Amino acid sequence: MKALVRKLLPTGLWLHLRALKDKPRSTYYADVYGSGLSRNHPHFSDNRKLLLAGKIPADVARLVPLIPGQRILEIGAGEGILSLALARDGRQKVYSLDVTPVRHEAAKMLRDAWLAAGAVTEDQTHLVLGDVFEHLNLLRDIDTVVASRVIYYFHDRIDELFAEVGTSAKHVALVGNAERALWWRMGKRDSLGEFAYYATVEGMTELLRRHGYEITFTDSKRGKDPVVVGQRV
Repeated sequence: MKALVRKLLPTGLWLHLRALKDKPRSTYYADVYGSGLSRNHPHFSDNRKLLLAGKIPADVARLVPLIPGQRILEIGAGEGILSLALARDGRQKVYSLDVTPVRHEAAKMLRDAWLAAGAVTEDQTHLVLGDVFEHLNLLRDIDTVVASRVIYYFHDRIDELFAEVGTSAKHVALVGNAERALWWRMGKRDSLGEFAYYATVEGMTELLRRHGYEITFTDSKRGKDPVVVGQRV
């Protein structure tokens, strides 16, 4: 019977129902990306000089015009590249939230360089170190939530998070992971297990619809990270 139910239900709904049954909640994201992580993402490390000089990588620049809203919270922002690019694009206020101290410090370095160059302002850019579940108050001050290559790390807390997001954010922009999406379709599983589904355009779409969002834009071009944007109904 369990196998039949699993086959009939959409993957995201199955994961959600299983999460409600199987407690305690996973701490995978905080465990993997918390204070124990001692390195920056290669995206920052490999492009450090260019980033400090104000150059935005093409894959990040691609995302900026796809993200709606003026008051933005980026969850799992890492070194803050996308957040700062949005601020430089003229957004009113951008919160860049990450749980990893070493990446938060890199974001501060990058922000300082862009402030010195006049590319962004202090009023626009707000860097926050911590777990998103401890900073849910930020949702009251924004109209858009952005999460790039990160939602699948929340494992069985993903619906808990988006239940909160759905109470405040008019827009949500999600960026998946092209490589993980390909692995998913090939039946490969890594440490994310079934939660790698949320790296795909189908998984992100299902998640947003489950939490009351109408899909306004999708982009799943081959070789590029998929993007799904939703607006609260």
